[in-house]
Amino acid sequence: MGEDALRFPPMRSVLSTLLLIASSCCEAAPPLEEDAFYSCTSPDGARVVLMEKPMRIVPTSTSTTDLVLALVGTERIAGLPETVRSYSHEVGLRGMPSDLPIFTHYIGESLLALSPDLVIGHVYQEFDTTRVLRRAGVPVYSLEYPKNVEDVISTVEEVSKLLGEVERGAEITRDLRERLEALRQDKTRAHLRALTYTNLGSGVWTTGAGSSPHLLIELAGMQNAGAEGGREMDYQIDVERMLVLDPDILIVAGNVSGLTPSLEFLLDDKLLKDLTAVRNEHIVVLPSTLFSANSQHLLTAAEHLGVAVDALPQAHK
Repeated sequence: MGEDALRFPPMRSVLSTLLLIASSCCEAAPPLEEDAFYSCTSPDGARVVLMEKPMRIVPTSTSTTDLVLALVGTERIAGLPETVRSYSHEVGLRGMPSDLPIFTHYIGESLLALSPDLVIGHVYQEFDTTRVLRRAGVPVYSLEYPKNVEDVISTVEEVSKLLGEVERGAEITRDLRERLEALRQDKTRAHLRALTYTNLGSGVWTTGAGSSPHLLIELAGMQNAGAEGGREMDYQIDVERMLVLDPDILIVAGNVSGLTPSLEFLLDDKLLKDLTAVRNEHIVVLPSTLFSANSQHLLTAAEHLGVAVDALPQAHK
């Protein structure tokens, strides 16, 4: 059994390896930038050269789908990732396009089968796949996580240029800046400390500095208790630490496929019943499409969070 497993690796691995080898042997010649429709440097340092206005765009994550759908119609999209069904706010608003191919993983053969003329992804996605696509001549623009809301706005501007939709991009960024100013002017929640709570059955996770929920909490005018002590990004947290932090507000993700596991685990945990947020019923359930948004809907999430916090019952004395 062990020898067979070594001798015959999984078919997906074999296909990916063969595709990588083939693409390296038949690497497309780089196009001449002076003849290009648009060229720029991707955040991961690679040059992106578009010879024509892209008409078969493939966003490879929920956040890039949110960006692309805000700028172009579905007729210019060649395929969407499966995750957008539950986590894309734009898809939630518009409905799932019924005529577009859906892919489940960021894999070279799956994406090349869609014949894309532009792929918009993230630096955290499998780099071997990105390399396969680029060597096959497909332009790939890989986004980084936003460090602040200005990064989000700059990304909208750059992607609008990639897609040849500069006017639409300018409309969106104007709207974002107006909404950002309104959020910054609201200081009514500055005294509140909020903490995200995620529990899918294998322990509790929260978020520190550098994460999208951290930006969300700050945009809503509150302090992120999860960032105290120098904590960054997603990390596991135990009951003792939660009791020490004792946040004013707890934020959980809403319905995914008919389930709200985080909320149920939180309310069932007798060890957390004395938390200020639990005792005061100061628990905000954000839609799953907004809970970890890092597209332009980060501002939508902050607005939603602010309204939800303002609607909470008064704290018990």
